[in-house]
Amino acid sequence: ASATAFGTWLAVVLAYVAFASHRLVRWPTGVLADEPRVSLGVFISYRRDDSRETVGRIHDVLRQGFEEERLFLDVYRQAAGEDYRRVIGRALDRSQVVLVVIGVRWLTVGSQDGKRRIDDPEDMVRIEIETALARGLKVIPLLVQAATMPTAAQLPPTLHGLAYLTALQLRPDPDFKPDMQRLITALRTLSASATG
Repeated sequence: ASATAFGTWLAVVLAYVAFASHRLVRWPTGVLADEPRVSLGVFISYRRDDSRETVGRIHDVLRQGFEEERLFLDVYRQAAGEDYRRVIGRALDRSQVVLVVIGVRWLTVGSQDGKRRIDDPEDMVRIEIETALARGLKVIPLLVQAATMPTAAQLPPTLHGLAYLTALQLRPDPDFKPDMQRLITALRTLSASATG
């Protein structure tokens, strides 16, 4: 009788371990579940000094539901010695959407001379957004770390259009997953309208 009880207990434990392992491997974030991968070119623009950790998390979630070769994040797609303006141009050629991740320091991060980087015509983030706006790409501002949208008066004239775009908030846990789901839904809708 004890052997039968032990065998039953062992079978239940093994079944639970198999089920739990399947869930952990299949749905690590609980955001994308069984959805098919989307072939949408997504360019992620951000300032490392402002939102690096959050951007890494956004990228990790998007990799689960979007074709990885269609996601552009500079740390993964830029080789040493390359002219970043050309890298940006090529990446934007393959993109339909640009996610502009704006944290609390995005607008005020300064260069070594103390001036705001956004005011420098050679600033990489500025070039990314100017190029995306000039090409008519879909630009979606993502507000992280309780940041607010910059006003047109706070931006260089070539970026004024950014100030009038509707932003999505990505809040910290426990709201990160539902906020990411809203972003993913918006991106899937854009992908469907682009192919349909």
